[in-house]
Amino acid sequence: MAVEPSPTRPAVAAKAIQLTINLEPAPCLVSGDAKRLQQVISNLLSNAIKFTPQEGTIHIQMERLASQVEIRVSDTGQGFKQRR
Repeated sequence: MAVEPSPTRPAVAAKAIQLTINLEPAPCLVSGDAKRLQQVISNLLSNAIKFTPQEGTIHIQMERLASQVEIRVSDTGQGFKQRR
C-alpha cells in the first residue's frame, strides 16, 4: 500500500499539535483490506486532531505483538465520560 500525503498535516499545524509517531523499525505484514485499514487509521487520527486542544499532543504507536500488530493513538483531549 502506498503512503499518500496526509490531509491531516494542515490541521495539526493550525492547532500547533505536537505529533509523535513510533513505528516498528522493520516492516510489518498486515492481512486485511488496505483501504479499510487506511480508513480506520485515518479516522482515529482525525478524531484525535478534532478533540485535542490547541498545543496538545497526539502520539501514534505501532507495535508488533507475536503474529499481530497493535496500533495505538493517544492524545491530550478530554476523552469520553465513563458510563456507570
